Amino acid sequence: MFCHSRFSLCVGFTLLGTFGCTETVSSDEIRTGGIYMGTVVTAGTSQSKVKVTLKVGGNESNTYVKLTDRDQLFAIADGDEKEMTKVSDGVYEASFEVVEEDAEFAVHLEREDDDDATGNEGTLPAPFMITSALDDGPYSRADDDLEITWDPSDSGDDMQLEVEDEDTCITASESFDPSGDDGSYLIEAGELASANSDDEEDVCEIQINVIREREGTIDGNLDGESTFFLRQVRSTTADSAP
Repeated sequence: MFCHSRFSLCVGFTLLGTFGCTETVSSDEIRTGGIYMGTVVTAGTSQSKVKVTLKVGGNESNTYVKLTDRDQLFAIADGDEKEMTKVSDGVYEASFEVVEEDAEFAVHLEREDDDDATGNEGTLPAPFMITSALDDGPYSRADDDLEITWDPSDSGDDMQLEVEDEDTCITASESFDPSGDDGSYLIEAGELASANSDDEEDVCEIQINVIREREGTIDGNLDGESTFFLRQVRSTTADSAP
């Protein structure tokens, strides 16, 4: 089934038993105070990407805001300004060769017919490198601990770990929240669940993303649920077995 109207796009897959529906609305129909802006700055070893998602109704909403010609989004990194590029309805991106600690990032929403929102800003946390060597696998999800280490540590910023794989040998992407930035985290045996407990040959390569995160500030003219996160992300892989 496929249906569309001026502001919605719905796609249903009856054979799979799933149904998804997203809607879009033009920015000239929404006041600035009704726009949720979710901003994530992701820095790697040589490049950073600014991604902005615009919605109506908060982060959980399926209604995306498309900017008209009278509204523009700009990303700024250490004084270098770029107009953001639309990658899909309500989603805009820009990239910079700026990855240093405390580098200043900002996002400006400039509007012709309503209030601007130019007070979205923050600074990057410090870069780091993963130091754990995980070449001795495969590691059993049921029986083996998996220790991830990184350096430098003790940044004072929040840390997260995400584990994912393309072969779906684990049940879903897993997230872990270290209590601090002490340079290591132990994923204990049994914390990663196999997607198929009966398949003893279910071995795959998992990707472990280590994230150092800092929160920025949001312009008061936007929806109060808007967010601004700045992250340093480093990744490594390991062979995972039941």
